[in-house]
Amino acid sequence: MARNYSKLTIKLLFGTATRCAYPSCTAALVFKDRGLLTTTVEIAHIRSEKPGGPRYDPGYPQEKIDEFGNLLLLCGRHHPAVDGHESAYPVDELLAWKERQAAQGNDTSVRRNSPPWTGS
Repeated sequence: MARNYSKLTIKLLFGTATRCAYPSCTAALVFKDRGLLTTTVEIAHIRSEKPGGPRYDPGYPQEKIDEFGNLLLLCGRHHPAVDGHESAYPVDELLAWKERQAAQGNDTSVRRNSPPWTGS
């Protein structure tokens, strides 16, 4: 389903995360493959917007569904795993993942490494 994330939301997501939010995953969100930039990133919702969707919460404001606070960046392997096994990945756990992922943007060891698009 196509989403209309705000420019600010996209900037916040990609400005704070460098790797998949799944705790044991080390997959980079952006990398070079044969000299070309590529990505495996998927934007995942912590709470679904629709009844029957993963972690749907009827009390969660619909206007916040596509905002930064309800989104995680996951690799293509972990997004379907997390949504497909909803009971194994409750909202509180995903919010903790989000907090750790957002901290990546402040991690000096991450900033010290050259981004993959620089060729360094």
